Amino acid sequence: MQLPAVVGEGVEQELLQKFTYVQQVYAGLNPLAQDVILDITTQIARGMQSEVRRRNVRSPQEYEKYCCLAGLVGEGLTHLFVHSGQESPQLLEQLPLAHSMGQFLQKVNIIRDVLEDQTAGRHYWPEPHAPAP
Repeated sequence: MQLPAVVGEGVEQELLQKFTYVQQVYAGLNPLAQDVILDITTQIARGMQSEVRRRNVRSPQEYEKYCCLAGLVGEGLTHLFVHSGQESPQLLEQLPLAHSMGQFLQKVNIIRDVLEDQTAGRHYWPEPHAPAP
């Protein structure tokens, strides 16, 4: 089987083309940062397995599940800031707040992109009275 010459589009394609550089930067990070990044990206990858083909969010419950993955980014960033010495270790006691901030930013992105998504045949805004899955 022959692989396609080009994989991905736009910034995703650029990321794939420059992935060797990403690996070099990752390898140069301190081990604590590498552990945080590995843990969070693994959790997100597991969560995205069920979401990757989703192009439509029907119910408020599906919307929350979809946005929950972005909460992991908030948690990961909090760990990175604490491990770098830029933030107080007490911040780790407030991971639910960091998770909520990540979810909030995902919801802002959904609102910002609603027209673009609709044009592309995607629908991430829940239908208000849709039944739970």
